[in-house]
Amino acid sequence: MKERSALLASGSARAIGAAIAAGEISALEATEWYLDRIERLDQGKEGINCVRTVSRLAREEARRADAALAAGQAAGPLHGVPYLIKDNAFTLDGSFASAGASALAEFIPPYEATVVARLREAGAVLLGKTNLTEFADFVAETMPAEFSGAGGVVRHPLGGRYDRGMGSSVGSAAAVAAGFCGFAIGSETQNSIQAPAVHSAVVGNDSNLLIVFYVQIMPDDFVMQLHRF
Repeated sequence: MKERSALLASGSARAIGAAIAAGEISALEATEWYLDRIERLDQGKEGINCVRTVSRLAREEARRADAALAAGQAAGPLHGVPYLIKDNAFTLDGSFASAGASALAEFIPPYEATVVARLREAGAVLLGKTNLTEFADFVAETMPAEFSGAGGVVRHPLGGRYDRGMGSSVGSAAAVAAGFCGFAIGSETQNSIQAPAVHSAVVGNDSNLLIVFYVQIMPDDFVMQLHRF
């Protein structure tokens, strides 16, 4: 049990995917473990507050991933791996897409981001959305990096706070550092992923527009992945 918890809290998408593929843990078991951890450590007055919403379809997606694996239809190395995505990306699970703004706090998009569609095709399980700096830090140069009008303040899982200039993908970086997912998706225009990744002791991988286009991300950003190798 301790080994399983250590694996899931590691933020190593590669290792978690390999364990699911080998039958050492199911996608549903991993999903339940993360949802429980988020409820215990992220929610409430003293929580980290990096998860804005939890997907109501997470368990259903996990069961589907397990069924596909049992039928010999694994989609790849991310099959069954639960992930979180920054709350400026559009999803079709009924979750809000606020971009951290109070004005969009209850906006439900009618279509989904390219990165979400690609990850679904890869068999990954969407756990929910992460908090971010309001409008991905497009509001003012003096705005605190961890502040969101829609989601409140993200607390640093290692203690202290994310200071000004630490990038808007603070929720995604904090979620990986806190062991709330197998990996998390952030977005970057300038320093939005690099800084919070560095200050959270996690790795940020940059994609390019030929691999993952930024359609249905607010504001239009490059999409990146955070995890631990």
